[in-house]
Amino acid sequence: MPFLNEMENAAVTTSNPNPIKPSRREFERTELRTAATTIYRDSKGCLQALRSWIDNISPVGVRLITETQLSVEQIYIRVMMEGLADKVVVGKIVQQYPPRIRTLGLKEKCYYQYGIKLDGVCESTEVLELAGIAVPMA
Repeated sequence: MPFLNEMENAAVTTSNPNPIKPSRREFERTELRTAATTIYRDSKGCLQALRSWIDNISPVGVRLITETQLSVEQIYIRVMMEGLADKVVVGKIVQQYPPRIRTLGLKEKCYYQYGIKLDGVCESTEVLELAGIAVPMA
């Protein structure tokens, strides 16, 4: 059962949906390339934010791409797409794929890929503020 109906609706209404057939998955994934902000706690417990991308999406998970290797389990993701940009979702890294190396001119860049299982919507004021979401005053 998907935890986020908004994610299911957003994935279905993308301008160029290209469903990926599920293997043992309960839900189809939709190819989608969109910007995201990923937030995680470093080894000292401090929140860090980094630019990332979503490569595909389903109601219960995403494939996340970063330029930084992550060695954490729980992460927070703000997906920059209509219907989701005002929310931060909580996820767990459940799969790490081999990094992709891309060459641009003489420079090589390494991109790390992760399978993320989404667990819910983040309520932490600290995380929401770091993600750039205005938090109402109590």
